[in-house]
Amino acid sequence: MRIAFFGSSEYSKIILKALYDAKKEIELVVTKPPKRKGRGRQVLPTPVGEFADSVGLDVFGYEGEESVRSLTMRMKRRKANVIVLAGFGEILPLKVINAVEYPLNIHPSLLPLYRGAAPIQRAIMNGEEKTGVTVFWMNEKMDAGDIIIQRETEIYPFEVYTELERRLALLGAEAILEVLELIEAGEELPRTPQDEEKATFAPKIKKEERAIDWNNPAWKIVNKIRGLAYEPGAYATFRNERLKIYRAVALKGASTTPGKIVSLRGGYILVSANGGLVGIKEVHPEGRRKMDAQSFINGYRVKVGEIIRNG
Repeated sequence: MRIAFFGSSEYSKIILKALYDAKKEIELVVTKPPKRKGRGRQVLPTPVGEFADSVGLDVFGYEGEESVRSLTMRMKRRKANVIVLAGFGEILPLKVINAVEYPLNIHPSLLPLYRGAAPIQRAIMNGEEKTGVTVFWMNEKMDAGDIIIQRETEIYPFEVYTELERRLALLGAEAILEVLELIEAGEELPRTPQDEEKATFAPKIKKEERAIDWNNPAWKIVNKIRGLAYEPGAYATFRNERLKIYRAVALKGASTTPGKIVSLRGGYILVSANGGLVGIKEVHPEGRRKMDAQSFINGYRVKVGEIIRNG
């Protein structure tokens, strides 16, 4: 069994590392090319590319349709017969999918729920209490292939996106290793068609969705904060500067002007929202490091009555 691994994200890297640690034959790692990132605009590899380089795996930089011919030739040369895809960020052309006997995808949701680019974020933002991972056969449609196995887990009440992403990656790693063992044993993999009537979608997070609106219910604001922490981050505006908010809880309490700071106590900044309060616990002021709410209160001399405006 020879694997061509496709991935780009932190989620992908965790799964790739698990395959590497399990001594699976990873013939090729396919990822997005390095991009300019951060304030210094440094050219940086994807998390998958960085890990693959560090352990000496063969890396192919995928740049869309123009890469397909050279990619399939490389896969044929390396005799890859299994694709393991996780968090790649592209729908693979059929030419690539059909180049192997086992085109497998590890998606971080319980398909057919939350098909698309942002299933983890959307599940938290929508207030879901459970999620999971699905290993399925890829086809030409987005996340619509027959299911092989699923593993379910709860979403913890105060869990944020990056924490759940890591847990699902580890769960996905366990699931794909189980599937690969079935292949090695010569067993036939299951094929359970997805119920199209139950399909829901998780499109990529748009820039405008990151903005906090204090006119929304407190629980909805908190779910947005959790679903976007720590990357890319939900934000509001304080003293005319962007303020990312990473940790918060929804609390009962009399609401007044939306966005008004009503109390500073217990290490929380309590802000009025629609029908309740948002207790802010961790923030990231523009141009500064992230900090807990108490450090922000002390450093910025925050006062009750000030307004944190919509993003």
